[in-house]
Amino acid sequence: MASIREDSRTCSSFDKLLRLLLLAAVVAGGSAPSLVYSSTIACAGFAYAGNSNSIETRFKYSKRYEKSIIERGSALSTVLCRSLAGRQYPFDLNTSENIDSKGDEVLVTALTVTGETVSEETFGPVHKLFVQIRAQALIFDFATKKIRRSYPLSFAYLDVLNHSPSDGEIDERVAKAYEGAQGKDGIFGRYAAALATATLPHNGDLFLQITKVTISPDASPAIRREIAAVPGAPESWVADHFGEALNSKAGVALFPYSPGSAIGGVMQMKLNDTDFNLQFPDPDWEIAIDLTGVKKVKYAENAAGASYVYGSYVTVRIAPHGAVQSILDAQFKNGEVKEVPASQTYVDDLPAFNDSIRGLFDKLAEVLGGQDLPWLKTAAVTPKIGKQITATRGLLQKCK
Repeated sequence: MASIREDSRTCSSFDKLLRLLLLAAVVAGGSAPSLVYSSTIACAGFAYAGNSNSIETRFKYSKRYEKSIIERGSALSTVLCRSLAGRQYPFDLNTSENIDSKGDEVLVTALTVTGETVSEETFGPVHKLFVQIRAQALIFDFATKKIRRSYPLSFAYLDVLNHSPSDGEIDERVAKAYEGAQGKDGIFGRYAAALATATLPHNGDLFLQITKVTISPDASPAIRREIAAVPGAPESWVADHFGEALNSKAGVALFPYSPGSAIGGVMQMKLNDTDFNLQFPDPDWEIAIDLTGVKKVKYAENAAGASYVYGSYVTVRIAPHGAVQSILDAQFKNGEVKEVPASQTYVDDLPAFNDSIRGLFDKLAEVLGGQDLPWLKTAAVTPKIGKQITATRGLLQKCK
């Protein structure tokens, strides 16, 4: 398991942070702060989304991971803030316990876990263990409790064993999802990377939010059964992947899509030992995503094996909040090729379908971010897509 250095001096206690932020608001004028913020953001630590009464059930494995950190003499928020060290940020990220050094910031960041999936599938003697953690890198105004920036994060870990995994083996994989594995950043590293590219909110911001996700029955082969069994989880899975792509490829942040935790513009969360209700204003622009289908087609075959194209089809609509007329309303398709050796008797189609969907989102986000990819010519099912792409690019520049 990846090791984590622990330092009790990093990441102030939450109580001290609250006192500091309240004092900052008073010093700034005794009233709610304006949208002109200081260049410092305070690290508040680790949080769980949703009602605190159901955290033990919804985040069973993450809570076990947190307990293991506590048993090692630290706290998860301490480990998290320590993991943020050694990077450059476009603002001062303050994780010091020295209150006097924090200045007048009213912006706070927290890593908020929004979902976890741990499942096992058995194929004869083979046991497939799947671990996925979904989260949000949140930046919010402490005084007003309003979300100002949100960056979706996820990490999926797939392992193959010759036996049913023990609790210890599952816990080890969950730890890797947080800390990283095989040279890839885990949730902690991806949180730090999101903050490294984050922008501070300012007057005149335009906000985007994915407000609607639909999944056709024709797309069901692309949804893992364990995710499909949880109401709202497949839609969140699609929204998270699209949001991650739009952030990483086009530099655009979106308000969180969390139907299980966000009701009426309020996102419930438990930060350390404190319950919070964070608000986000109505978005200026809304995104609707319709995953209309997936398809597998044999591409070529010879004595060595066969090649298959895994296709995905998605309709994306971006429109002003509450409006009928849209700036983008188009269908896109994407195909990814998978080689299957003749000796392979079982083919798991689901990862290939997932690659096709993620590939579609990544390439579309690159196009919307300003890149002229040849992919668009064959990917756009909607005719005369050029004008819509140009208009959407202009909009996204105003949402950064």
